[in-house]
Amino acid sequence: MQRITLASLLLLAGCGAFDEFDVTISDSASVPGNFQAMVFQPSYSGSFGSLDLSGEQTFKNNNVKPSDVDAIYVKSIRLEDSQPMLNNLANIVESVSFTLEAPGQMPRQIGTGMAFPMGASVELTVDPTYNIKDYATASAMSIKAEVKLKKSPAFSFTIKSTITLHVDINLAGV
Repeated sequence: MQRITLASLLLLAGCGAFDEFDVTISDSASVPGNFQAMVFQPSYSGSFGSLDLSGEQTFKNNNVKPSDVDAIYVKSIRLEDSQPMLNNLANIVESVSFTLEAPGQMPRQIGTGMAFPMGASVELTVDPTYNIKDYATASAMSIKAEVKLKKSPAFSFTIKSTITLHVDINLAGV
């Protein structure tokens, strides 16, 4: 019979905060206005491109390699309008979706939003329980965003997206 000492329990209880951290990645997409005499396009796509989380500074600061990762979850996706006084998110944007892609994995939608309220920013709907470790630890991961518009904006604007990932690592090295 194995005995667990009080000191061991306290050590295990205290480790929880050290084996988790958040990683934030940001990108932006410009939506041209019709003031520039452009033909209205109801859909815009953008991409975070090829992401290598092991090269991301938070991973480096925590000395974490892909093999150390137990799980990665999408904690939040936030959109910000560069011109909040025009309420572009509520008045112009119909819907937004974010899709995760990686070699050997099926594309997976990780965030959606529509019917935005007035304001400068909005949180998208995400599934915080879906483990994206297989995508994030692949040789290359990309996140694609698709923005559908209700109507052509009069002026160009930018939508900034910020994705927060919650990373759970294995401190024991097993």
